[in-house]
Amino acid sequence: MIPAMARAASFVAAVSIAGCTLPNPAFDEREAETRAELGDTRSDGDGDGDHDGESGEANGDGDGDGESESGDGDGDSPCPPPLSDCEGQCVDLDKDPNNCGDCGAPCGQHEVCAFDGCVESKYIFVTSTPTVGGLGGLEMAHELCQTHASEARLPGDYLAWLSTTNVGAASFHSHVGPYVRRDGKIIAHNWQDLIDGQLNVPIDLDETGAPIEPAAAPSCQLDFAVWTGTDNAGSWGGDTCGEWASSPEMDEIGNVGNAKSVDAWSTSGQCSEACELMLPLYCVRQ
Repeated sequence: MIPAMARAASFVAAVSIAGCTLPNPAFDEREAETRAELGDTRSDGDGDGDHDGESGEANGDGDGDGESESGDGDGDSPCPPPLSDCEGQCVDLDKDPNNCGDCGAPCGQHEVCAFDGCVESKYIFVTSTPTVGGLGGLEMAHELCQTHASEARLPGDYLAWLSTTNVGAASFHSHVGPYVRRDGKIIAHNWQDLIDGQLNVPIDLDETGAPIEPAAAPSCQLDFAVWTGTDNAGSWGGDTCGEWASSPEMDEIGNVGNAKSVDAWSTSGQCSEACELMLPLYCVRQ
């Protein structure tokens, strides 16, 4: 029979050969105390000290790139389509004259943002001074419009929105928009939009951009009447103050429009007034 001491020695030798180490509670306790004194708190419960566990790394998605699975941090745009974020402001790059086509791309003084870029403003205004209907003919009306535009330092050529029996306003006016008020608001995006019977905004500003003064047409019960002789489609409207050349004794009448209306701007129910009445004109840039 092998003595007890011999059996113990044989067991220790066998364990050493296998590369194993027997647990030593006393040693483990001393090691823990030493780590605590040195401030080493690494322990993940499995003895390997890597602190990653099965839940992944500390970046939130476990792939080691420091990003979150929720996205790249850019976030969604705060502006709903079709608006774009330009330095914290939501703007329409197709319409904003200060950000036309791109943020920080302004249009010029007499330009409007349309058609994916800045284009020249085709102004339509009401003359700041009225005139009688018999003002000396169509050519004199055009001269009055050009004079008002030049005095207001507006670029381009201007014609009066007037028709005669044989010549409708649509036949000599340029058919290129957009048509714009002096404050930059679009009256109509193109020619068809101008004559379809419904403007975007009323033409109620003069050549300087100021609100027009009242011009009463008592028979038509209008407070802001304008000489036109033209229907909303740009054709002859019926009464033209003797082709705009009548004298007071001729007792002529002329069609008027309503400058405060978007659907009766050129003709107010084909209403006419006595030609000695003092009313303004519409002037259109060509």
